[in-house]
Amino acid sequence: MKKVLSAITFLLLFLLSSCGRDQKIDRSIASIETGSILPLQSKMDDAQRVIALEICRAYRTKRLRIQGRMFDGDPAKQEPISIRVTKGDCSSNNDEEKKTIKSATFIPSVDEKGVPRFSYHSGEGSSLFSTDIETDELGHLSGICKNLLDDEIKTDPVVIEYPNTNEVKMIKFEQPNIFFLAYGEKVTTVDDLSEPEYKLIQKTQLSVYLDQEKKYYGFIDKIEKETGCLKDHFSKTIQNISLPTTDVK
Repeated sequence: MKKVLSAITFLLLFLLSSCGRDQKIDRSIASIETGSILPLQSKMDDAQRVIALEICRAYRTKRLRIQGRMFDGDPAKQEPISIRVTKGDCSSNNDEEKKTIKSATFIPSVDEKGVPRFSYHSGEGSSLFSTDIETDELGHLSGICKNLLDDEIKTDPVVIEYPNTNEVKMIKFEQPNIFFLAYGEKVTTVDDLSEPEYKLIQKTQLSVYLDQEKKYYGFIDKIEKETGCLKDHFSKTIQNISLPTTDVK
């Protein structure tokens, strides 16, 4: 009987420890708050690769359309893209978050060499928003897109980058049109021989417009950024981008 109980106890402990490891690896970035330990994942799994490949294809199409002068340089001939920004800002004196709500517009265009130019914007919120200049060759996903688009059956590309020994940047794809940028800061430990842990200090969720029949296929239509504040609080800045639903001509 004791042997049976010991075996059962061992099995339960094994299952619990296994669940803990799986949960740490598979935990969604969306569910992790700033100030928490960031679970690291060095390579994409199959599900992430499918999402990443679709976004990279959309980014490539956007770049080729821009280079093909799909967007005329004359702002009067383009539909403006409206942006509404709700910007959170941690107070320097306490933990209460201050919010600023502003609006702006911008119009994508190209210069004489076909290089993307997003300088046509107006409105009081112009200084708050990030215009969409990312493509498969420029921006956060350029390295990943190069690996995926060069050979779509290639070995999984690395998705963690270490700017230095004290920081980590992770890119993770969790929904069909969404990817996350997560920045972690190394936690100081007494035992230098242990595996380093990184505290999440900022995460950004980017949503990509993936309707292939529309002109703005591959453009970012929403950005949500959370940044850590004092005492484990965080500020959130949400940028809603209203893309015109113009069909491809």
